[in-house]
Amino acid sequence: MIRWGMLVAAAAYIASGFYVVGSDEKAIVRRFGGIVRGELGSGLHWDLPQPFVVVDRVNVTALHTLSVGAALTTSATLLPDASDRPLLALTGDENILRFRANLQYRVDSETATDYLFRHQHLSEELRSLLEATLIEAVAQSGVDFVLSAGIGPLNSLLTARLKKAAARLEFGIEVDRVTIEAVDPPAPVLADFLDVANARSEAAQAMQLARTYAEQQTTAAGANAQETISRARGESRSVLVAARASARNFELMVDEFQKLAAQGDANHEELRERAVRRLTRELHRDLMTAGVRTWVIDSERPVDLQILRP
Repeated sequence: MIRWGMLVAAAAYIASGFYVVGSDEKAIVRRFGGIVRGELGSGLHWDLPQPFVVVDRVNVTALHTLSVGAALTTSATLLPDASDRPLLALTGDENILRFRANLQYRVDSETATDYLFRHQHLSEELRSLLEATLIEAVAQSGVDFVLSAGIGPLNSLLTARLKKAAARLEFGIEVDRVTIEAVDPPAPVLADFLDVANARSEAAQAMQLARTYAEQQTTAAGANAQETISRARGESRSVLVAARASARNFELMVDEFQKLAAQGDANHEELRERAVRRLTRELHRDLMTAGVRTWVIDSERPVDLQILRP
């Protein structure tokens, strides 16, 4: 019986060497403290039982979040957490801003060994790296850029730099993204920053209104000018057509009188009288058509007015 009990105990002890690695995990096997098998995939595996072998499992699909900086509303504590310490950065134009940022990352399935064993205080190293990278990036930017449209570009820049740094330092992680959660001036100067921001907003609004008004006036002036040009061109064409018609009629009349003179039907004095009478009749007709009611008959004598009825 004792022998059978020992055999059963030995079998159970050997069977305890079996272990299962989940589909979202990687396993690293350490034998007597040294790594003998790294980054094992999912499935059933066996190795020597404890204490000879230790199996470390790490989830390679979980998204980890690390935060730096404290929000302005965070109350002071005697021993604040690292993520509650204020993160202050000096902009390129020498303005102090207060930041809170998040780093999201996953364990690299190919270098999970580095994640587990290469760095003893990985979270603190990551936090220090994020703070230093953010301070460096902000120092290359102006306060207006950071507070207005700079958050998106800064997030992209920080993400790219953290990815390169994590690979270079062999952290065994894949940086997913860096997000600046909040950026504010320090509390003592917050009111002044708000006043400046409001003044700039009002100035920008006034400039936009001025630009809109100027564009409207320019458009209206252009339309009026185009209308005036079109009207002037139309009038000039009308005057030109009328002038050409008058010139043509005069030429025809001269030709007619020249023919009559050549035929001997009338002398030059008679032809001149005919021409004057004809031109006078045409002038009367034009004046009557235009609705003119007062006509100066003879300007050499005392003015004599005649009322013409159309």
